[in-house]
Amino acid sequence: MGCCVECLAASWWWIFGVAFSAFWSIRSCCLFTKEYRDCEKFWWGSYQFILNFSCSFAGWICLHILELRFMSVGHVNQLSWADFALFLLALLGVTGSLPQFLVKLPEAIVKATKS
Repeated sequence: MGCCVECLAASWWWIFGVAFSAFWSIRSCCLFTKEYRDCEKFWWGSYQFILNFSCSFAGWICLHILELRFMSVGHVNQLSWADFALFLLALLGVTGSLPQFLVKLPEAIVKATKS
């Protein structure tokens, strides 16, 4: 019986992740395709959908890996800096901000090296 509950909980986790990833993807299609002509909206919308869905779902995967790591170590003090980076990626991905972060990161690096 316990195995069935764990499997059901795991499937709800991924259903929730896919639903939120689809939400961010559809939202981005609505936001970023307004200024394009009709013939370009499909291609730009497809790009936005795939980019935002994959980044958001990557955030859910990072969050799940972080959960598994936390369950295996048992205490926050035993987590490493890599786990903190994983948490930041999860936070950016789940909230739908990872695509914007990835687009702006090269610009920030160029500005930092020119100063």
